[in-house]
Amino acid sequence: MKKIFDSSRLHLTLIALSAIILSSVFSSCSGDKTEVSDLLATVPADASAVAAISIKNIVEKSGCKIDGSKIIPGKEVEALSGKIEDKDAKSLKEILNGDTGIDPSAAVFFIEGNNQYITGFLADPNKFKSYIGKAANEAWNSQNGIDRCRNMAVKGNQFWIRSNHNNDIDPEEVSRFSSLSEKLSFLSNSYADKLSSIENDLEGWGNISSLYGASGMSFQEKTMAGIALAILFSDAQDLTYSANFEKGKFVSTLSVLNSKGQQAKFNLPVERIDPAMIKSLTPSAEMVAGIAISPKLVEQLKNELGKNNIPGSELVVSALSSIDGTCLVATDKENVKGVVSTNGQNTAAVADLISDNFGFTVTMDGKLLNFSKGLVSGSLETEKVASMFKGSMFAIAAAGTNFTMPGFKNTPVSTIFAALVPDNGSMKVSMEVLSPDEKENFLISILKGI
Repeated sequence: MKKIFDSSRLHLTLIALSAIILSSVFSSCSGDKTEVSDLLATVPADASAVAAISIKNIVEKSGCKIDGSKIIPGKEVEALSGKIEDKDAKSLKEILNGDTGIDPSAAVFFIEGNNQYITGFLADPNKFKSYIGKAANEAWNSQNGIDRCRNMAVKGNQFWIRSNHNNDIDPEEVSRFSSLSEKLSFLSNSYADKLSSIENDLEGWGNISSLYGASGMSFQEKTMAGIALAILFSDAQDLTYSANFEKGKFVSTLSVLNSKGQQAKFNLPVERIDPAMIKSLTPSAEMVAGIAISPKLVEQLKNELGKNNIPGSELVVSALSSIDGTCLVATDKENVKGVVSTNGQNTAAVADLISDNFGFTVTMDGKLLNFSKGLVSGSLETEKVASMFKGSMFAIAAAGTNFTMPGFKNTPVSTIFAALVPDNGSMKVSMEVLSPDEKENFLISILKGI
């Protein structure tokens, strides 16, 4: 019985989240800075992560036009709406018909402690409560001016959803959120204005140490993560995140900030991948990964390994000494093809390391060390991958052919790409999710896959 109850509660959350996303495309309002600020005023200052969504950007990119307070659907949205109405999907019909009562002007996600919340505005609170009550087959109850149904709460024209742990939302917590002073709300955070402006489709912020606490990692894992971060960045305090739905792809970027709110300095020597080497690997693959290793970084690693007298480090040090620049590998389900740029000296050590540990065939072509097992092929064209890797220190691209999304009849993903990109003395994480249709906004591709 508990499993059934938890499952239905999760279903309610998904319905509400779908309503927020879909109504941003099909409904009749657009968000502005004031509305986002009003939501941030109900987010606690000690939140470990906060994200704001720009409905206006998403609406316009989906092909719709804004006319005052109305949204005129584009051709793709109108066609999609007709197809969904032909399906036996009652909840989606009600969302598209505006029967949920949700105002898509703005939505904010935040984490406090171990709890995750989503909050936004309602155009018609009674309609929303009626819709959720029917879906849950449960009546709403009131406590101190807060209406609650399972993991959802409403006060006035604002709603909150507790989106993790399948637990009911606490009305007292919602009452606290709605009555925060400016000093105790996220508006006191220096990054609040950036989130309020939401220049991208989504703007996010997170405090690194607080996120460690909310991550569920063990003490040892937190310690190791902290040490690794301290090695990579100077004075790393916060993370910032932005994302956009574009034609043919979803793109996002994550950066590390220091205590002054500036990009944190990246401490290791930087080199960039040579894209030309990718084309020489194989015409196609299922996955391609690469890293550019600076000779200065090799020297630094050799010194660290040498002075710490780590057992077996001699072999690693000897192998590292010949690496000079780009290292690449391409694979499919069974086969591997790779190349390592060397300085031409002592290459036998790295060749033996690859051959003995992985059983790959190793050959030298000038200063390039090639290794392989079988013939690699796949749906990724390495010529396109090469352009994606340009400017990156580390990058990985994987075909979407084996990637599935629960609840989607068609997965709108052709390629998943992630990279570490040097940026003004720091390092940012760049990610792209590509769809097969390069001319279609990625959000439309997602909706078509439902």
